[in-house]
Amino acid sequence: MLEGKYLKSADFEDFLRGLNAKMLGQKWGLFLDNASIHKSAWTRRVLNSLPGPSVPIVYNLVSRPDLNGIEIFWRYAKQMYRQTIDGHKVNEREWD
Repeated sequence: MLEGKYLKSADFEDFLRGLNAKMLGQKWGLFLDNASIHKSAWTRRVLNSLPGPSVPIVYNLVSRPDLNGIEIFWRYAKQMYRQTIDGHKVNEREWD
């Protein structure tokens, strides 16, 4: 997602075509989240229209953030941030 803007289907198509051009002649695949644009029939048509071998897609599990390592990291980072902010508030220190 671009800052302040949503990714449009044309942008996603451009990204896929550019990636395919860089990976031409090599096997590659996509690991995607479950955003509606990623799961659409349109995305499959775009991927099937790319030159070269078919591109396998692996989707992240919908309700299993515990299997996504970055989620564990972000949970820890948010917890540490909250503890730091709370410590500053209690001690009446500048924290912004």
